[in-house]
Amino acid sequence: MGLFAIAGVLEGFYGKPWTWEERVGVMTQCVPAGLDWYVWAPKSDPLHRREWRVPFTDEHLEGFKLMLGVEGLKLGIAIAPGLSLNSDDLPGDVEALVRKLTPVIDIGATLVMVAFDDLDVDEKAGTVHAQIICSLMERFGDRPDIRWVAVPVHYAATESTDYLHSFSVGLPPDVLVGWTGPLVVNETISAIDAEAFADAVDGRPLLLWDNHPVNDAVMADRLFLLPPRGRDPLLPEFCGAYLANAGVQAWPSLPGLLGAAAYVTTGVAEAQWDELEDPVNCALLGQACDGRELFRLAELAVRASSAVAGADSAGADGVGADGVAEKAGDDLWWWLERMEELGVAGLLGEQASPWIEQAKVEAEVSLLALDLLEREPGDDEVAALLFTLFTRWPVVRRGTHTVFGSRFALTPSFGVAPDGGWRASAGALVENRNVTDLLCRAALALHQVDFEN
Repeated sequence: MGLFAIAGVLEGFYGKPWTWEERVGVMTQCVPAGLDWYVWAPKSDPLHRREWRVPFTDEHLEGFKLMLGVEGLKLGIAIAPGLSLNSDDLPGDVEALVRKLTPVIDIGATLVMVAFDDLDVDEKAGTVHAQIICSLMERFGDRPDIRWVAVPVHYAATESTDYLHSFSVGLPPDVLVGWTGPLVVNETISAIDAEAFADAVDGRPLLLWDNHPVNDAVMADRLFLLPPRGRDPLLPEFCGAYLANAGVQAWPSLPGLLGAAAYVTTGVAEAQWDELEDPVNCALLGQACDGRELFRLAELAVRASSAVAGADSAGADGVGADGVAEKAGDDLWWWLERMEELGVAGLLGEQASPWIEQAKVEAEVSLLALDLLEREPGDDEVAALLFTLFTRWPVVRRGTHTVFGSRFALTPSFGVAPDGGWRASAGALVENRNVTDLLCRAALALHQVDFEN
């Protein structure tokens, strides 16, 4: 038994939906790891959102049956009707939802999510949305086994809004309210955040819709293979359910999902590389796509070069700052030499191939810059190495897939303010944190080449 009453995978991204084979394959590994719910919610499938009134096709229904064939899997279904609700005929909308949901519930779905995310609102929206949930629960009153989830328009907040108040007071007390954390995408989510949002929805239990490892929209250049960071082990006190929103690429989502599985079972999100087909190379790719540890090593390696004077003080372990920096340079060499030849087996490697190829070329250029950082100005080979750097560095900077840290990256780190408006956090933009750029700039500075940022 995990920390959450419900823990699973949400396919809730914008982009090409997974195939049924991908869904079965990924969930076959996630279920025994602790994410035993699969909730269907692909925003780019017309039948989820834009054409929500249209009945599911035979292919969809057969697919849901296929999912239930995965041992131990529990099925959820999400519908997002908000784009075209008819405020003059809400009973008709409810009837359409009943017709839509009944075949999937009859097949075996036991969680129903009605999502009103990513919509504009008026003063009546909260009441209308709650009324729809209540009407649906009444219509399916003979199915007490169904868990109901309502995702409000203001799903990323820690304070009440007029909409949230009118929405929550109209809901039965046992309905789970969907919440992504204080922001749409979060570095950290604390129990204090969860308690605040629970208060904002009148004490309703929460479903944490964790936007990790999702990489849609403005994050499409990135892969998130490492476990989610900063998830408070006390979140289950306020969140009865946890769903990890998967990435657009099914198989590269698996490492991040397994890391989330570790969190929901132990309270600690840890990488589960050994559960993958090619664990060593997947771990290398994970570090390449994340970039933060590599950037830390690169900063120290630059310090070790003659471009930056070393400090004389000793660290806590008694090793001088220069020694620490030199060791970081050695560690960085080790990582980059392996990434220069990176290859990941299986379907994960196939779907992650653009990031793998970018990591290989960035590793090659980064190693070239490291070589230059270890040479004295005036070395006979410096001119040739600099010429090579000048030809290769611009090419990797034009790459469309982000590895080794961000050059310029926007993340939907938006939250809802008490007045109902959306506001971006300070962490929505990250730039100039790329390993290759840092090393190349340092190499050019060392060898007295003038350039502009």
